[in-house]
This record gives sequence, C-alpha cells and structure tokens, in this order.
Amino acid sequence: MIAHIAEIEADEKKQLAILQEPLFLDSNHIELFERQLEQFLLSIVSQPYEKSFRRGRVMWQYFVEQRYKRAMYLLALEDRIKAPYRKCRALLHTLKAKYLPKRKGKR
Repeated sequence: MIAHIAEIEADEKKQLAILQEPLFLDSNHIELFERQLEQFLLSIVSQPYEKSFRRGRVMWQYFVEQRYKRAMYLLALEDRIKAPYRKCRALLHTLKAKYLPKRKGKR
C-alpha cells in the first residue's frame, strides 16, 4: 500500500489520471442523493414535536437541554414572584404622582 502511494506521488501522470476520474461511480448519484435527502427531511417533519429532538451519543445535549429548561423555569418563577411587587411599585408611583405635591427644586 505504501509503495503504491509512493509510486503515485512520484508520477504526475498518475496523479492527473486519478484527479480526472469521476468522483462518484453511479451515474445517477444526484437523484439518489436528492431522494435520500427528501426522505430524511420528511422523516423529521412528519414526526411529533416531542420526538423531533436529537441528542448526542453521550447525552451531552440532553444535559444542556435540561439545564436550559431549568433556567427557563427559574426565569419564569422569578417573573411570577416579582410581578406583584412590580404592580405595587407602579401603584405607589401613580398614588405618589396623584396625591403628593411635586417638588419645585432639587436639593
């Protein structure tokens, strides 16, 4: 095998002959590729949303996905906790603006 590679490396005509050979042996490789691509895309689109996720072999993507879901849950929880305080703050600002006199000069 190594002798064959060395022989090709030494002869430019053999290198050119190899480069001029067709890349694919099948003459209808484009049709085969398009058919396989279509089947692949249809298999992705036709399955339910819950099953459409792909994960890595060692489940790294699963852990990242779980961390993302946990972060989104905590952000939503934080928003639910802060929402009443925001409403109270807005109410206090409107009451302050309505009932307290405005100061003319700043100290």
